[in-house]
Amino acid sequence: MSLSQLSHNNTTFHLLREHLNDNTMEDLSIANSLSFATSQRSHALDITGLEMHSRNIFDRVALAVAGIQEALDA
Repeated sequence: MSLSQLSHNNTTFHLLREHLNDNTMEDLSIANSLSFATSQRSHALDITGLEMHSRNIFDRVALAVAGIQEALDA
């Protein structure tokens, strides 16, 4: 659901809109959109960093297991 749909369905948003001019509400919507986009981008970077960290750990464990297996086979 888009921000505009969410705000359209929100009774509180409509009550506020009656008391504030449209420009203020547009500014508020734009600020909320930018804040949400920044939050999503930050979250995506956190996930990417976590995935890279997990891959590094997996690679190190795989090398250790291969080394142990090689030692057992010898």
